[in-house]
Formats: sequence, structure tokens, C-alpha cells
Amino acid sequence: MKKKSFLFVFLILTLLSKNIIVKASEQLFLERQNEHNSNQNNISWTTAFDNLHAVLTEEYAFTDWKQIDWPALYAKFRPQINAAEAANDTNAYFIALRRYVYSIPDGHMECLANSFDYMINLMEEHIGGSYGLALIGLDDGRTVASIVTDNGPAANAGMKIGAEILQWNGKPIDLALKEVSELWGYNPSATNEVRRLRQYRFIGRDLIGTEASITFKNPSETSNMTAVLTAVNDNLETYWLTHFYPLPQDYIERVKYEILDSGYGYIKVTSEGFSNDVCQWVKNKFKEAIEYFVDQNIPAVILDFRRNAGGFDEVPAYMTGFFYDQPAHYEHITYYNKTTKDFEITATLNIEPQSPYFGGRVVVMVGPGGISSGEGPAMAIQKLPQGQVISFYASNGSFGMAAGNYDMPCGITVTYTNGQSLDINGKIQIDADASGNGGVIPDIRVSINDETVYQAFVEGKDVELNFVVETLDQLTKIKDDQATKYLQIQLNQNYPNPFNSSTKIKFTLPQSDEIRIDIYSTIGEKIATLLNKTMPAGNHEIDFNAQGLPSGLYVYKIQAGQYQSAKKMLILK
Repeated sequence: MKKKSFLFVFLILTLLSKNIIVKASEQLFLERQNEHNSNQNNISWTTAFDNLHAVLTEEYAFTDWKQIDWPALYAKFRPQINAAEAANDTNAYFIALRRYVYSIPDGHMECLANSFDYMINLMEEHIGGSYGLALIGLDDGRTVASIVTDNGPAANAGMKIGAEILQWNGKPIDLALKEVSELWGYNPSATNEVRRLRQYRFIGRDLIGTEASITFKNPSETSNMTAVLTAVNDNLETYWLTHFYPLPQDYIERVKYEILDSGYGYIKVTSEGFSNDVCQWVKNKFKEAIEYFVDQNIPAVILDFRRNAGGFDEVPAYMTGFFYDQPAHYEHITYYNKTTKDFEITATLNIEPQSPYFGGRVVVMVGPGGISSGEGPAMAIQKLPQGQVISFYASNGSFGMAAGNYDMPCGITVTYTNGQSLDINGKIQIDADASGNGGVIPDIRVSINDETVYQAFVEGKDVELNFVVETLDQLTKIKDDQATKYLQIQLNQNYPNPFNSSTKIKFTLPQSDEIRIDIYSTIGEKIATLLNKTMPAGNHEIDFNAQGLPSGLYVYKIQAGQYQSAKKMLILK
């Protein structure tokens, strides 16, 4: 099972209404079932760290996959733990331990204090100051302000939503972002994309009273402005506004469904549940939705897994069974065997067809807040010919079995991953690798540009959902040749793949059309445009030369009108 600690959820609850706190906390306490590995409150901090390090070195599930250098981590952080203990400095001890844990790029890793007040106070001490903004990266490589809070430092300096950020403290914004710590994210970032999104969040937060010089250019203006902003206490406003994960009310009603005005079915799932009773409720609710959609003859279903904290693995396997007409492999589950000192398959989970079967098109929306088993439905639906994943971003890239909890002195708990999810060939699936590539990559990425940023952050529109509806309109409602054209466009896997310096990309057009093919990094940065012109009907092949690009995962995307499709390719040098 893929389990999550709920401590961070309660940090959010402390800031919200008492009614929500009572309802959510009752459920979360009942569900919290992780067994704790050890209680080390009666030994020294350094000895406890040594013990923890020994356990992680042996039991962590992705040491080879992520190329974790345990001796280097030990050499770096043990002196910090020792110094904190010598000074009897609890804060320094917690920070050092958290930095150690955050050096492991895995969204299932956690280092949390059991005292909510302590966590909030320490976080406010370090990032309690706000410049009144948060950033986002556009498809064309620019970085703009997605949030500018009313009467905040940025707004008072004249900055507007959509302003392009050019420099931060005299450095180009790309360089400045790379230096931003994600230490106060809920958990470490598994993928490069999630890490960059965290840096967009946290560059606007600092110690209260800290100054930052920012050079920016507002929308529709030709001249740049440079302003020196002072971080002020905003009660962590921009921190919560940019939070990825489910909100407390999402744990009260985990499944919501409706028929949209467009005529498509819509199901939002925010957690599969961490107890048998809750899991059964989620399964029943999901089946109820599918029965309703089939009864109403709905042509397509949209599954919203953008904010899904995970739960028991059998639930997403069950849910995706309504879209499968044949049994299929979901995952082999491995756990560490202390006797054999190896990871062994302990169970195999299959997707079994469920009744009623829904045979129409199905689209899944994902995002960095879709983590753990919350990533499973997109993984399964993406394999179906009638299934697609359409979103701004990929899923979190943390799909392993997080069932290990380790109690440390001073009321600190470390959660770690001690199991893997394997595909039918025994290979690790979804979890990000050593290069920071992983998660469920969208087949179609929703454009992030000036227009969509304005729609999302000024007009409050759900840009992703609207785009999904527009795409489904093309594929399900249009009865003329346009629909046939979109359905028959084929983008093939590049060959060879992986490749060293060059590869070929093939695609097929049923009729002449204006075609664009772009190459992107996994964090959405455009690398190159390979094609941008009208092409005749038929089979086509173009060469991509990767000379000058580092090893790693890249995405190539074809676009014809509003239709888009994307595939992944791997450069190995």
C-alpha cells in the first residue's frame, strides 16, 4: 500500500475553521495506520541519526534507481547533527535532519515534527516573509508573476499579474530560481518539474525584513522596472495559495461527480482512502458515478486526479477496471526482506473488468498534487486506445510503497519508501529516476502562456478542464471530416530510443494540414522547433539532432490546429 503521513494536513487544518478541523481530523486519525519502526527518544541525537541512516541505507527502495550516495550524505549531515546536539539546539537538529531527508528525491520521504505549532512557528521563522508574489514558467521560456497579492510589496511597487520577471537580486531569473531551497515543501521533489514548480513558489518567500531587488516588465509595457521589495508577514498567504495537495475539505468528500454543461461526465477523486471502510466508500461512490454516466449515455468521462494524496493500491486498480474490457497487469508490489536483504515481490495486482463497462473516451487530468496511488489511474488509462492524459504538468513521480515510519528524538518522524511498484516486465514504473524524470507525462500538455495565465489567475477559470472539454468536443461531437482527421493523426515513437546524438520522428497525416513539432524538457521548457509548416497527407519522417543537449528525458509534441499529442524520448551519452 502507498501510505502518506497526515501530519502536514493538520498544519493546514490549524489555519482553517474548527468545523473542518473536527470532521477531517476524525477521519485522518482513524486512517493513520503506519507502523513505526523505532522509538529513539531515549538515545542521543547523533546515535539516532546513525541508526536511521543504517536503516535507510539498507531498506530504502530506490537506492540504485535514483543513484543515492549514502556515504556522501552521511559525511555531509552527521557533523551537522553532532553540532546541533552539542549545542542542544533542537531547531538546528530538525533542520539538519530535514535537509538530510530532502536530499533523497522522493515524494514519499517526509521529516515532520509531531507538534503542529512547532512546525508552523519554525516555518514562519524561515519563510514567514513574503514579497507578495509567486511565479510560473511559460511555454516560451519566460517567467511571469502568476500571483500578486493585494497591497503586498510587489503590488505596491507596481507589479501586475503576468509581469515578466527578468532579474532577481541582479541575477537572471533562471539562475536565481536554481538557488531557491524547497526545504519547506511538504516533501522532497522527485522530478525536475516538481522541483522547479516549488522554486516558483518559494522564491517569493524569505525571512521577514529581507530585501530583494526585482527587475520586471508588466504586460503591454515596453520598459523594465526595478524595485527593491521588503518581505513582510502575510501569515503564509502565498504559501497556501500555491499548495499542490488536497485541501482538508477534500478528505471529507473524496469523490465528487457530475455531468458538465458540455455533456461529459466528470469525476474528481482526492484520496483513495487509508482504511477499509473509507476505501469501500470511495469504490462505491466511483461505481455510482459510472453507473449514472452509462445510464445517461454520456460520450466521454473526465477523471480529475490533479490533487490526489493516494491510499490503498487496490482502489485505483478497481476504478480503472470500469474502462477495461480485458484483465490487465497493474503492478507487482515489492517490499524489502530483511532476511534475504533484497526487494521481493509480495503481491501482484491486476486490473479486473468491472460492471458496467464504459467504452467511451476517457481523459485523466494529473498534476504535482497527484502522488502515490493517486498516479495509478492515469498510468492505467494512458495505456488504453480510448484514453488520454491531458494537463499542464506531469504527476508527482512518487509511486513506491511508503510504509516505513521511523521515530526520532524531539518528537520527529521520518517516513521512507521501502517498496517498489513494478510493471509486467519487472521494471520500476512512474517513480522518478536519477535524472529527475518520472511521473505520468501528459499525452497533451495544456499551453501555459500569457492568455492562460490571465484566465487562470485573474479570471479564476479552470483552464485545464476547459481545454479537456474543447479537445473532447473535437473528438466526440464533431461529425465531419475534421473529427476523422484528428483521430487518424499518428505520432510514432522515435527511433532509435534511447539515442546518443540523433533520432528519427515519424508521423502520419490523413490529409494536408499545418503541422508543428516541438521538443521540450520535462519541466516544460521549449528546446527546439523541428517543424512548423503545412505538410501533405501521408507518412513523414524528420531527423532530430540532439548535439549539445545533456542526457535525460525529453518530450516531443505534434500540434495540428487544436489537436496535440506527445511522446517521450531518452538521450543517453
